[in-house]
Amino acid sequence: MASSKNYWLDANIILRYVTNDSKEFSPIATKLIYQFVELKSKGYINTLVLDEIIYVLENVYKFSRTKIETTMSNFISISGIKIIDLDKDLVKKAMISYKNKNVDFPDCIYSEICKHSGYDPLTFDEDFKKLGYKSLIKK
Repeated sequence: MASSKNYWLDANIILRYVTNDSKEFSPIATKLIYQFVELKSKGYINTLVLDEIIYVLENVYKFSRTKIETTMSNFISISGIKIIDLDKDLVKKAMISYKNKNVDFPDCIYSEICKHSGYDPLTFDEDFKKLGYKSLIKK
């Protein structure tokens, strides 16, 4: 059996998947998520990603708490989705990137996790280029 690839999932990928709100990006996100459903790859997130998603679902999409809980519980139940915790040293490195790169703090955290763990980020966020990633999903 071929070894699966590991990816870091940015909130925007998950949001496009759970809301299906973009003719351009939602089909791409859905195809990517099915890699984790079928265990062809593993997708990693942390509670900071969940916090971003919950905030957007509640405040932008006006999802109820019940709908958010159901939606996100179903998502994190996907076999190939893994939730990891933060390491203090990674957070310190992310703070330096935050200071120097003009990028949102969560993206700095995700970048450090990717660097430390060897994950490729899956994101539609162009700011990842500022953090040294070239392999972004193309529009």
